[in-house]
Amino acid sequence: MSSSPVKKHNCALVVLLAFAAVLFTAPKVRAEAETVQCPLPPASASICIPPGTYSSGHLKITTRFTVNTTGIHVGVETNSAGAKLFVPEVGEFVSNESNEHETNVNFLGATEYTIHDSFRYTSPGRAENYRMDVETHMTINANGEVTANVVRCTIDCIVPCCGA
Repeated sequence: MSSSPVKKHNCALVVLLAFAAVLFTAPKVRAEAETVQCPLPPASASICIPPGTYSSGHLKITTRFTVNTTGIHVGVETNSAGAKLFVPEVGEFVSNESNEHETNVNFLGATEYTIHDSFRYTSPGRAENYRMDVETHMTINANGEVTANVVRCTIDCIVPCCGA
């Protein structure tokens, strides 16, 4: 005994409506913000950096998620508060800058992306100012777990503008 085309059509329509009802009535999920500390690797330096200059510490990376029917919205903040720069005969420099990044991902599994940030290290009353360029790699797996690591650091000089 075979089903008529009308019965097959009605069955498919019921399944589609049930799926749509579940999909569009699903609540939004907001995950709590999570902060991880990523150690800095040894930094390379440009020729204007005095020999013996080094970076130490870590970046603070905070992630937050919103999940809805269209996918996952990810917000990432990188903060240099834990990263220090030491320059011989000048001293230690600290930075407390934050950079915001946002992306949207789908439900099809892991997502990877790379973040390029720059943080300024300035010292009041000194002509020497520096910049640390950081490359961070992040992976968000299908369960929403985040792994992040700083891949590369580069220290460079900030050249004062216009004879300042």
